[in-house]
Amino acid sequence: MNGRGSGNQITRNVVTDIPAFATGFGIAFSDGDDRIAGNQISRTLIEAIRLNVFENETASTAHRTTVVGNVVRGAGTVGIAISTDFEGSGTIDGTVISGNAVIAAGADGIQVVSPGATLKRTSSPAIPCMAARPWPG
Repeated sequence: MNGRGSGNQITRNVVTDIPAFATGFGIAFSDGDDRIAGNQISRTLIEAIRLNVFENETASTAHRTTVVGNVVRGAGTVGIAISTDFEGSGTIDGTVISGNAVIAAGADGIQVVSPGATLKRTSSPAIPCMAARPWPG
């Protein structure tokens, strides 16, 4: 499920069993003012929820995206990934990640590599670490 353009609302969906030929991502989006809320995502090949912005695309900045109240189970790699592609990355700011649960992800429950994101009341009980890594450079 891909969100393109600004102001998308991806809410109350059930996304499950995402294979490689379908990108391997549960919900992937790349612009701003989006709301990703109340979704249930399970058994993705790669990341369950992914926000990345690239300089070579029309929108090189994502502002005020909200990722709230989602439940992720069994993501192949990271449960929720914000700005994790370094090459050609654009600017992400004002992102709020709140009230999500990530269970049994293959890597980090939540990985945030953008200084413009805020984590609130989010849990990843089955993963020993929840990564909020600093932006390189």
